Amino acid sequence: MNDRRAVSDTSGLRAENRRRTRARILDATVELVRESGTVDFSMPEVAARSGVALRTLYRYFQKRQDLVDALATVADQVEAGPLPSLDDLEEWLARAWRNLIAEEALIRAQHVGPAGVEVRRARVPLHRSVTLGLLDAECPGLDPRTRDDLADLALVLTSSTVLFEFVDVLDVDPSRGASLVARTVRTIIEQARAG
Repeated sequence: MNDRRAVSDTSGLRAENRRRTRARILDATVELVRESGTVDFSMPEVAARSGVALRTLYRYFQKRQDLVDALATVADQVEAGPLPSLDDLEEWLARAWRNLIAEEALIRAQHVGPAGVEVRRARVPLHRSVTLGLLDAECPGLDPRTRDDLADLALVLTSSTVLFEFVDVLDVDPSRGASLVARTVRTIIEQARAG
């Protein structure tokens, strides 16, 4: 009986160590991105910053793209969680954009160069899936082309790119921008329902 418990304790400890090492690697990557303002990092830089051997880093992330994809999930965690309904869009978007502004260096780094595009692209499938689910709930029976067009438009309008246009170019507060975007998305969806 004690042998089984010892094996269980050991495997639990190993799992916790793996989780901590992975988190340390991701934290180091985020630090590098924040400091440089770009997503152009090398695997040796990440290994050195995280304090793990390069070989260990490659056990957790077999290629740089795997680390870029993981970085995208870190950025997703900054946002406001799932959007329950279209009625909650303005409040949800204002909260999401405030969270993004709080992590501005990390999010802005995703807007610089090809590596930043990689991170933003890695985030799209999750966002698109959530948006399509919301559209299906709000507008059942839409033809596939209209549904896809609405999802693409909603993704662009609620993006960090639009947030930074409001803040940097138009000098509009993120809450006011969220209100404008929510009103626009609701109007477009209402048109689709009617049409």
